[in-house]
Amino acid sequence: NTEIFLDKSNIEAADKYFKDNNIGSKVLVVNPFMGGSAKNITDSQYAEILKKVKRKVSDVDIIITAHISDEERGLNLVKESGQERVHLYANGGELLNIGAIIDKAKVYFGGSTGPTHIAGSLQKSIVALYPNKPTQSPIRWGVFGNEDVTYIIPDKDSKKKENYKHKNFDNYSEEIENLIVDEIVKRLER
Repeated sequence: NTEIFLDKSNIEAADKYFKDNNIGSKVLVVNPFMGGSAKNITDSQYAEILKKVKRKVSDVDIIITAHISDEERGLNLVKESGQERVHLYANGGELLNIGAIIDKAKVYFGGSTGPTHIAGSLQKSIVALYPNKPTQSPIRWGVFGNEDVTYIIPDKDSKKKENYKHKNFDNYSEEIENLIVDEIVKRLER
């Protein structure tokens, strides 16, 4: 079992953020920003997911995590979601500050990126967005040591060939979006 050591300063940073923003106990952490080669969805597609989750689970607080370099995109995503209780945690400090935010969440949603693996190490309930391409798939890059993960793979059963030169999924659809929302909601209501 893999464990991450969260320093007292990381935990205090998360506690302060939760207190300052009056964040409750039902929390979804979303990490939409990826620097790697794996496919992702657009910021607008993330915003639609957040809208649908909030409509179904009105008492959830949603925290979008980002590196400080993506703060403007994060603020735009909060605004585009148009929902109350959607927050941005733009981290310019230690990566484990995001780990401490994730540790306080009930559910985590993100792509194939470092914070997803942190969520896995912290044994969070995870909805993960991954491509089907063998070198980017969950078989190779999935979460290790956590069984509470649902992988959403937009191009898994598609008849349309995915163009892996594009950074966003060609095969993303409303059906995939609803599948993501349903998986998040199911976990929030456990």
